[in-house]
Amino acid sequence: MATEYSEILNLLDDYFDLLYKCDVELINQLFLPNANVCNVSDDVAVIIDMDQFHERIASRISPESQNKNRDDRILSIDITCPTIALAKVDLLILPGGRYTDYLSLLKVAGNWKIASKVFHLKVEDQ
Repeated sequence: MATEYSEILNLLDDYFDLLYKCDVELINQLFLPNANVCNVSDDVAVIIDMDQFHERIASRISPESQNKNRDDRILSIDITCPTIALAKVDLLILPGGRYTDYLSLLKVAGNWKIASKVFHLKVEDQ
């Protein structure tokens, strides 16, 4: 499973780049076409598809363009078998808040892809 672990580390590095740079080109490389992004807002489940995720990322001002410090961490990687894994990551994307993301991963045709992202935003005191 050492190969799977290093491949997942590479995927997560690219994922962090996507969010720090707002690099929408990476979305199609990292996510399955029918992946979704989920969270809970005002006690309602919010689920968006890849088109909506693409729009959301494209509309952001990237932290990189603002010379913001980059702060992202891999908290855990759980590899169930050579084709299924779960990653938990923590990152700062917007000022004043930290995201915790759970990324469900599938290895399809030899490549790890994100099948689903579930996230929580914790607003930090300023």
